[in-house]
Amino acid sequence: MATLGLVLAGGRGERLRAGGPKAIAVVGGRTLLERALATLAGVAEDVRVVAPAARALPVREGRWIADAGEGPLAALLAGFAAVPFTRAVVLGVDLPLVPAALYAALRREAGEGAAMAAAHGFAQPLVSVWSPAAVEALARVAGSGERALVRASLAAGVRALDVSALGFDPDVLANVNTPEDRGRVERRLGAAE
Repeated sequence: MATLGLVLAGGRGERLRAGGPKAIAVVGGRTLLERALATLAGVAEDVRVVAPAARALPVREGRWIADAGEGPLAALLAGFAAVPFTRAVVLGVDLPLVPAALYAALRREAGEGAAMAAAHGFAQPLVSVWSPAAVEALARVAGSGERALVRASLAAGVRALDVSALGFDPDVLANVNTPEDRGRVERRLGAAE
């Protein structure tokens, strides 16, 4: 079994005014989906996209995991259930500044469990690493009725690690939800490229 990479790409893109699913919004000359796939390709042997079947995304055959559109926790569990893995890494499609190197730091700190990135006091489970045992714990928490991904992840014992303490700029967790967010991220990408 390999390291599984899951790109969660269920966003409709309405607040972003993307004219379609958030994943196909162009940021800095590339779609959010292209950026996310490139990031995870550097840390996982098997990369899949998790999104509702109704989303029209340019995903290669066999790389799409359809979820029921019931939110990020359900999407994450659907992705984990679809493919056997020894470790898994997760990236939300709207987080284009996350470097592949952050996953190595999270993995090192997670040990045999799971860890998610955090910045400015907020945990971000869509930048995380998982073991099968941690996924089982998450499924148990979700089975008890929890639907919020952050609360469920923390209740399952996932460690929230401040990216600053790991040597990364907290802005790597900047997400793209609005046109203003897109502008900020594009300026940041322009400075880095």
